[in-house]
Amino acid sequence: KNIFRLPISSYVKVISAFILSIMVILIYGQLGNDKSGIQSRNGVLFFSCLTFMMNSINSVLLIFPDEKPVFAREQHNEMYSPTIYFITKVISELPIAF
Repeated sequence: KNIFRLPISSYVKVISAFILSIMVILIYGQLGNDKSGIQSRNGVLFFSCLTFMMNSINSVLLIFPDEKPVFAREQHNEMYSPTIYFITKVISELPIAF
């Protein structure tokens, strides 16, 4: 839904993912099979997971002001809590982040 509403945001996400991928390849592309190479691979996995998580959370935070009236009405009707709303919004944005 938000992909069609904010196409520039989608383009920026794709371009930033591409640039980030190039940076990771340049930094971690020549790792060896020794102990330090394995530790570096663990570092790049952590970095990648953290980056994807922050991108999905950031997209939720940017969309929230547009959806605030709907959220306020639904919370007033006690349909769900803010925590549940945020978690489901992040989970629904994860496929876009990958």
